[in-house]
Amino acid sequence: MNRKRNWWWGALLVLLCGWSCETDRGASRAHAVSAGDSLRVVVAADAPADLVIGGERYGYYCDLLRAYCDSTGVVLSLVRDAGGSGAEASLRTVPSVRRRRKYMTLGATHYVVLAAAGEQPVTSMHDLAQRIGDGRVWLAAGFQHTRSYDQLRDLLPATELCVAADGAEPFGDLLTGAVDYLICEQGEAAMADALLGGMVTIHAFPEEVRIGLGYGPEGRPAWASDLHAWLAEWRKTDDARRLRARYAGDGFAACVADIVPPCRVVGGISVWDELFRRVGAREAMDWRLLAAIAYHESHFRAGVRSGAGAVGMMQIMPVTARHLGIGASQLFDPETNVTAAARLLEEIEAQLALADSMDAEEKLRIVLAAYNSGVGTVRNARRLAEAEGSDADLWETVADYLALMGDRTYRNDSIPYRRFRGSSETLAFVEDVAERYAIYCSNVAPAPDVPPSGPDDSPAADAAD
Repeated sequence: MNRKRNWWWGALLVLLCGWSCETDRGASRAHAVSAGDSLRVVVAADAPADLVIGGERYGYYCDLLRAYCDSTGVVLSLVRDAGGSGAEASLRTVPSVRRRRKYMTLGATHYVVLAAAGEQPVTSMHDLAQRIGDGRVWLAAGFQHTRSYDQLRDLLPATELCVAADGAEPFGDLLTGAVDYLICEQGEAAMADALLGGMVTIHAFPEEVRIGLGYGPEGRPAWASDLHAWLAEWRKTDDARRLRARYAGDGFAACVADIVPPCRVVGGISVWDELFRRVGAREAMDWRLLAAIAYHESHFRAGVRSGAGAVGMMQIMPVTARHLGIGASQLFDPETNVTAAARLLEEIEAQLALADSMDAEEKLRIVLAAYNSGVGTVRNARRLAEAEGSDADLWETVADYLALMGDRTYRNDSIPYRRFRGSSETLAFVEDVAERYAIYCSNVAPAPDVPPSGPDDSPAADAAD
């Protein structure tokens, strides 16, 4: 009897300890990271690349990290760097088993061989070597860490296997014939084929390659345990299955279908990038801001006219054009249209008389609000804020007063102002453009000095329609 009682007490003790451990683990996960924390990850040269398409980044492992950060409120910063220094972790190929304790594996992938469309697939390594012969071969940096690379190197001793540059350029070189074969990660191949076409996978290396996070010199960071626990649960979800399917086989084709046609540009924002760079250089304005406005206003369609009469990529009203000395008929010219928007933004900032010391993000949002609703409307909102003791240099304050100006229950007899019923549209415009501008700034480089040129150099208007 005592033995049976002792058995029950032992079982109860084990259950209580297990519950305590689970509680501790849950508590540590809950407090390991907080919303607003920063996670900076360097994407090493040997990791599968994330391609910039239409100003946004696409790539399985980067999307996986974004999913984690979205679920926790952590701010993710991805930096492409060959060395992997200056960050708590780097996304890279996981090396031999002996060193895996310094890494957290995020997933596994395979390398494939791309060729121009029309080539037939080969199954064995020997057949692949015979097919390549003395052809020009470029390969992803991570492929050099595989046994498959050593085998191919032995079979092709006289063939130069060159490491390809990061980004989309190698895929373009394959299409133009500058290179005959490109060895890359299967997710990259799926993205490039769906977006660019004209290429085919002729061989998939059976060797599995692990991709993960390598920790910096300080060792395992505090958030690593939280990420590990999150991964264990996330891998069971439909979101995880959808993400895996997106970057496998033909899965990325559906994603490309959702990208507006003018934005199906690898490495840039749209087919109009050169025009935006040119206007930005001439008007001393960041071309990526102009592109962000164009995306919101027209999805880069040059020949559109709204029901209210706004014209072109930047949706300029004819009355605004006349104020800027531009004839209404000229607004359908893309370069004239974008130039008008740049000059309008500059004029708005001058009319609002915003202080040079003002925070750049606050200033941007207030100027964007005036671009959408009119200078007078934003000026009235700032006057009301100042009259009631609020900080008119904060966008949050201005946004509140724009909304109050449309509220029939709100009155301020000391400041004359007109009712404004378009606050929801203006606030949505500001948030969308500011967010897209931030995305473009993180993914696309600012323009070098571009010599001014006429509109004849811009793409045909119907290319973006």
